Amino acid sequence: MKLVSFEHGGRASWGALAGEDIADLGAATEIPDAHALGVRTRLNGETVQDGNTADFIFDIPRLVNYVSGFTRLAPGDVISTGTPHGVGCGRKPRLYMKPGDTIEVEIERIGILVNRVVQES
Repeated sequence: MKLVSFEHGGRASWGALAGEDIADLGAATEIPDAHALGVRTRLNGETVQDGNTADFIFDIPRLVNYVSGFTRLAPGDVISTGTPHGVGCGRKPRLYMKPGDTIEVEIERIGILVNRVVQES
């Protein structure tokens, strides 16, 4: 597995994750236009991020091309692109997840990933 940061405007903006160590995220879905999908994050049912793949700094073909330059991509690999604006550390007041919270990340026409935050042991 490899993790890579992309530089944009002098700061790391995106990460790429691909390889054999990725957990099963569900069935692959073909989407004709992946450049127009809503991307939302909800914390305890409240929308805290609301964006669209059209707003990506790098479009999907560029991301695939870049990642393909340092690793072989295979069906089922995942390229993680980061999140829309609205991250907790950039808010005033700051918003951080805590044990007991439920976080949902939704990509239109793909699905919703739901996780419960637990105390690290």
